[in-house]
Amino acid sequence: MKKIIKLFLIIILAIMTFSTNVYASSASIATEVEIDENEVLLYVKLDKFENNGRGISGFVTDIEYDKSIFEEIKEEDIILQNNWVDLMYNAQAGSIVVLRNDFAKEEGQDIVIIKLHPKKDSIKNTKIKLTSIQMTDAQNDIDIPDEEISINFNGIDFMKIVIPIIGVALVILIFRFAIRSNRKRRIKR
Repeated sequence: MKKIIKLFLIIILAIMTFSTNVYASSASIATEVEIDENEVLLYVKLDKFENNGRGISGFVTDIEYDKSIFEEIKEEDIILQNNWVDLMYNAQAGSIVVLRNDFAKEEGQDIVIIKLHPKKDSIKNTKIKLTSIQMTDAQNDIDIPDEEISINFNGIDFMKIVIPIIGVALVILIFRFAIRSNRKRRIKR
């Protein structure tokens, strides 16, 4: 009788072992940046994913940035998007954890917007890094490569100075052209 029970248990374990489905998952994120002199908006999006059809329900990352250029990020500077409902942020470690009650299934969907505020006296080009990035589909944790985002403040200052100068120069040229053509008309008469 003991042999039959052992054999029965072995058969059940074998069936359970071979009938387990393993779903491989992969995902990636995309980032976009909007920059002005008062604020940098970092959009973190779900770029691509392949999994068992359930979708993504959790996102974790550490954010690294130059604290001599930006003010410290506060929890209210992290804005959840598209049904991401639960935020946990550790400012000292720079760790961000975001969860959903359901599953994100659409690629290109914003997860969070992170606001960074540059310090007035130290605006210069820098980089922001998202490291230790993971997503979960509630069954598998998906490791994602680190993301490095270049922040270029030079373009802002240049455009704010050059565009008004070009505008004034164009007005002056048009005015001069109008005066010259008017003089030519008078001379011909």
